[in-house]
Amino acid sequence: MFDSATQILASIRKSDLSSIEVSAEHLNHIEQINPKINGKKRFYTDILIWAGLANCAQLPATNIPLGFSKSGLPISMQAMGPYLEDKTTIEFAKLVSEITGGFVVPPE
Repeated sequence: MFDSATQILASIRKSDLSSIEVSAEHLNHIEQINPKINGKKRFYTDILIWAGLANCAQLPATNIPLGFSKSGLPISMQAMGPYLEDKTTIEFAKLVSEITGGFVVPPE
């Protein structure tokens, strides 16, 4: 991997590197970090569908971390509220966090 976008651009301009190589390296990195869940590869962008449902309806949605599964995967829930009631979902998240212990940094 490269240090910065500036370094990558300079290398491309000097023809030391092609944009294809940069793309391939980026995709390789993604391949290494995408987790398998129940034996199937899952992409981080898969979770966007849940945020999208609320956003399409212009409803506030707040993600609430609940803890970790037995295998160490993070578990959370999404609270959706009425139109323009952002503070309601945030307050609900605070109340749930008081019970569950709130956000905990995942183990390395």
